Amino acid sequence: AVLTRDEAALSATGSLREQFDPAVLLKPAVDRYADAVGLAAEQVVGAERKAEIERSADSMVLWLTEAPAWPALRAHLMTIEVSGGDAIDALRQAVDSGGLDDAQHPAAVLSWRLQPIGRGGPLPWLDGVPEALSTDPVWGRYLEARQQFVRDLADEVLNGCAEQRPAWLADMPLPPSPP
Repeated sequence: AVLTRDEAALSATGSLREQFDPAVLLKPAVDRYADAVGLAAEQVVGAERKAEIERSADSMVLWLTEAPAWPALRAHLMTIEVSGGDAIDALRQAVDSGGLDDAQHPAAVLSWRLQPIGRGGPLPWLDGVPEALSTDPVWGRYLEARQQFVRDLADEVLNGCAEQRPAWLADMPLPPSPP
């Protein structure tokens, strides 16, 4: 990241081009999609159940809810809960599946250990919107729009990459022969 930065001023034209570049917009769109699913799940689950899950998390792993990766783990747990699973049981299984004594970020390790909720999101590695959220009158249309925006950006990036050939491929026949 340090090497990609320079202090050169960006022209207005360059700034506008970057502002609408799907490759630049894709990561923030994915982050917003994932955050929106987690927030929606948290609101649909409700404050009482959320508090119960947080108390259980802290009883399983001391200070887990104070860990830097707790927001990501909480979003994952709330999404499990809103999908019809038991977040406390899922967390217990993740904790029991291996030690955390040497983990620098136990919440991140536990989030990684949790099973995917259900693929089918806007990108192959993202979870889709749980049915309880997609049919929710408050969140359903919003989450579908977020999901579609990520798909559209990904398609634009893919199509843009397909049109551009790297310089080292310029003299090569396509597709390249096996040798």
